[in-house]
Amino acid sequence: MTAVLRGASPATVADWLSQHDPMQPTALRERLQELLVADAGRPAAQVPEVFIRVGKRLLEQIVNTDEPGDRRNAADLLAVDALVTYAFQAAAELPAELDEKAGDTMIQLAELSLGLRGLHGSQGSV
Repeated sequence: MTAVLRGASPATVADWLSQHDPMQPTALRERLQELLVADAGRPAAQVPEVFIRVGKRLLEQIVNTDEPGDRRNAADLLAVDALVTYAFQAAAELPAELDEKAGDTMIQLAELSLGLRGLHGSQGSV
């Protein structure tokens, strides 16, 4: 990831991430960087879309494992949580687009949830 001066507007996805939470645990920071490597050079304005897409893809991978609730998935679930949280944080920095981005994100996550229920029966919890 590239270094960004504090107070400067981030130019890329990688810059945005490094500027917004320098206090992350090392393992989480490294996992997020690994997950975002293909998108690191995209413009920072694309952070909400990129982070949701990457988080959704990772969550789908977890759910499609033989044991999605296994403790070995905990670090990746934490990464999903961080990606979704950061996506909303980045969207909030663009208030004119917040309603649309938040709505789109909630629809995507709801669709994933509905798909999970179909995979695991209608037990009421995922």
